[in-house]
Amino acid sequence: MITRRTFLKSLAMAGGIPLKQRNGYHPLWDVLNDKQDEQSLLSISVNGRIGFIDRCGTVIIEPRFDSLWGFGNGLATVRMGGKGGFIDTKGEIAIEAKFEDTFGFGCGRAPVKMNGRWGAIDIEGNMRIPPVFDCPPIFHESLASVGISGVDGFIDIDGRWIIPPRYTRSRPEEKAATYFRDGLAEIRQGVLSGFIDKSGKFVIEPSFQQVSCFSEGLAYAGTIGDCHYIDKAGEPVFSGKMFELCGLFSEGLAPVMNGRSWGYIDKKGSSVISPRYQWACGFSEGLAYVKTENGESGYIDRSGEFVVRADNWDIGDVFRGGIAQVTQGEAWGYIDGRGEHIWIPTS
Repeated sequence: MITRRTFLKSLAMAGGIPLKQRNGYHPLWDVLNDKQDEQSLLSISVNGRIGFIDRCGTVIIEPRFDSLWGFGNGLATVRMGGKGGFIDTKGEIAIEAKFEDTFGFGCGRAPVKMNGRWGAIDIEGNMRIPPVFDCPPIFHESLASVGISGVDGFIDIDGRWIIPPRYTRSRPEEKAATYFRDGLAEIRQGVLSGFIDKSGKFVIEPSFQQVSCFSEGLAYAGTIGDCHYIDKAGEPVFSGKMFELCGLFSEGLAPVMNGRSWGYIDKKGSSVISPRYQWACGFSEGLAYVKTENGESGYIDRSGEFVVRADNWDIGDVFRGGIAQVTQGEAWGYIDGRGEHIWIPTS
């Protein structure tokens, strides 16, 4: 039987997940197209220690930290002595490492864990949301899904309930409320999912066993072998068209699997790049990472032709500001839009 977790895992790469994100509560479909500051420093790993380079490949912060979450609002979370804290873009300690766990900044707030519970601080290190929640408040569209005793709701950046906790989890580890994207948030009730707006009203009643977030006005729903797209009314689009697997729309195109191969469709459901790839990710800045049946991989343009071929790396992430993260095994580095290395993968 195809489970919800298996379905989402199978679809993850089709959206283009950032390659060095943390596991855990970070919503799966958020990281598919996570928007980062194009001027942010880039993380590197050398002999298991984490540092940062600029976008020309110059080391700005020497690798000396245990782990990290990327820069946001000018600060990055790092671990020192088993505790989480924050550094600035010069590598200096900005917020003392005193938290059990941390996530990166977004909307001026960073989730922090104290005494087994989650709250959030501002960029000065002040506790703005008391640590009372059982999951980290990660903000999207100025709201965060949080839970108390297995019941989820949404708060604003000051910790005020905007949608009170009323969505009960069927499993403690699987949130009932995800997060807002395109103005809607998926809500899981039992074995079915629907979507609410920011008033908390269901605009699509829970009726789907498997569903993604919305992207460019469309979401995919169904199971492996029976995947299709819906609009914000919950109605099927591309009448009669089903796919083995679907990916999120980005830049007007979405990767879909027909038979055993991936190709791309447009927002009319028409095939734009015929199925020919073993794997295919979403487009960003006009390029998409793909892998062929014979093992060739790299980035294609919208005509389906290779523009950048893999060189000393085997998996590529989406481009942001002309730079993409690439990996070789456990090592990671960065390339530009011509395929030139900014940083050869290291670990």
